[in-house]
Amino acid sequence: MCEVAVGQSVGELGRKCLSWMREPYVRAVISIKILEPRLNMQEPTTGYFYRTMTAKLYRQGMLVQRWDFGNIKKHSRDPVNDPPGCNAPNLAAYQITIPISEVFWDPPYPIPPGYTPAIPPNVVGVNFVIDLYQIQRVALQAQTP
Repeated sequence: MCEVAVGQSVGELGRKCLSWMREPYVRAVISIKILEPRLNMQEPTTGYFYRTMTAKLYRQGMLVQRWDFGNIKKHSRDPVNDPPGCNAPNLAAYQITIPISEVFWDPPYPIPPGYTPAIPPNVVGVNFVIDLYQIQRVALQAQTP
């Protein structure tokens, strides 16, 4: 499950994600919060407005993971001299990895002992990897005036 919020409050987004986690068939929820653009602050090469973005991964039985992945740090006023960490693709620190078996978890109820998810044959590998830099770029491009 994935929830993306632009206008929605952080609290409302968190409550929505936690409500999804109470469903027995949901093993993972990703939330992405895209804050409002910083007015009069744009990337010099692209013209994209600077925006703070946060992703969270909720998984059954695990602590919530969090990434700040915008093109400006959350409390920074100077993205040039205080650059964000998520500034290129394929950075391991800014990738969300979810086991494929978690995505296709859809057992009957009650869950039978030894249940294993049915993964479609055209899905290969053991993990889905979401590159937050790619998400950042798509979000910034979509919000360009």
